[in-house]
Amino acid sequence: SHSAHQAQGKVILSYTGSSNALIFDGGSVGSGVTNVKFLGNFVVAGTATTTDAIFCQALLRSRIEASVNGAGTTKAGLRTQWCVLTDFYVKVSSNEGAFVSIPANGYLLDQRAAGEFTASCNFWNPIVEGVSGTGIKIVNGSQNNFFGGTSEGNNRGVEIATGGNNLAN
Repeated sequence: SHSAHQAQGKVILSYTGSSNALIFDGGSVGSGVTNVKFLGNFVVAGTATTTDAIFCQALLRSRIEASVNGAGTTKAGLRTQWCVLTDFYVKVSSNEGAFVSIPANGYLLDQRAAGEFTASCNFWNPIVEGVSGTGIKIVNGSQNNFFGGTSEGNNRGVEIATGGNNLAN
């Protein structure tokens, strides 16, 4: 909690392992982490063996800025599980530079546990292009806002499985 990370110029975070490439994890129980700032021109580059490029769980009142240049072929560029009141400025786009590995989903919004949805988050100018599955997939989310952006050149643009009151502006 209460940490700030600022990229000075373009910072490429390359990951070749078989877990999540960049993790903001407040844990599977408890109140999570708050006020995390990850700002600037960070590029997360995972490979086909990587799971999610950016994984956020129990992240509250934070701000995440990054571009994704690769993730596991069955996983997501950005995956959230019970993120609340967080601002995301995340691009998952083959047009930002060729993918190292094409993720299945651009954004995947989900829950940490029953009733702990990704909720009341703002997704600013989401750019999701060229993923093999769904650009923006909301499995468990509520009252999230999407401002501007695009989801195109994907197998599916936007899919809302459950949750409610998600707004596109």
